[in-house]
Amino acid sequence: MATKIGQKAVAQKAGVYTAEIYQGPFTSLSEFELNALPNRFVIKPIVGSGSNGVFLLEKRDGLLFDIVSKKSYPPDLNSLHSAGLSRFEGCPLIAEELIGIDGLPSVDWKVFAFFGEIGFIRQMDLRNPQKCYKMWSSKGQDLGKIDKYSLEYNSALPPPNDFEALVNAARAVSLSINTPFVRVDLYESKRGPSLGEVTFAPGSLWKHTYLQIFTPEWDRKLGEMWEEAQARLIERVGDNYIP
Repeated sequence: MATKIGQKAVAQKAGVYTAEIYQGPFTSLSEFELNALPNRFVIKPIVGSGSNGVFLLEKRDGLLFDIVSKKSYPPDLNSLHSAGLSRFEGCPLIAEELIGIDGLPSVDWKVFAFFGEIGFIRQMDLRNPQKCYKMWSSKGQDLGKIDKYSLEYNSALPPPNDFEALVNAARAVSLSINTPFVRVDLYESKRGPSLGEVTFAPGSLWKHTYLQIFTPEWDRKLGEMWEEAQARLIERVGDNYIP
């Protein structure tokens, strides 16, 4: 579970689609065969958090165009070293499928799941220059700003193409892992929801950037869901379970 490779095994166990790995893992950018990669692909380390070291690339006009940052690089993957991958020196890298719909990268859906029960869904639109988000219930209702998250809240963000499929995928991943809480990051694709990442902690490593503080009502609600999930898990696994 500490690597993207291990998390792909989780997706397979849960029956959820995940991005295809085209090449790697390699310890050097020079090991990749750029000509053998499709027009759009992702280069990223197999460990890490968030979008750190992740490049969503497109071969455009003889250059490598970063779809997120809008920057262009020479047609040589080694140019990504100084662009951000130098900090991952020695960490294996992979080239994988770029998940998206209608030619655009998918919005990030972060589902906070408690061993089969869904607490809420945080929709992240980082393609927007203002980097906004929205909170959803498992039934597709706008929950409003129930937290003190750092980004701007945008109630106008649209729902996913198939909300039920998104929730069911997160639930399946949650039930496939013996832990009371897991955050399931999903993306939409033509094949349905695609697993991006599984995280065991509800907060962020970068607490000064992405605060994870909820209203008293939701703080209590989520705490109760965690305790109830742990009780269900102990009942399922038995006395050998250590929280």
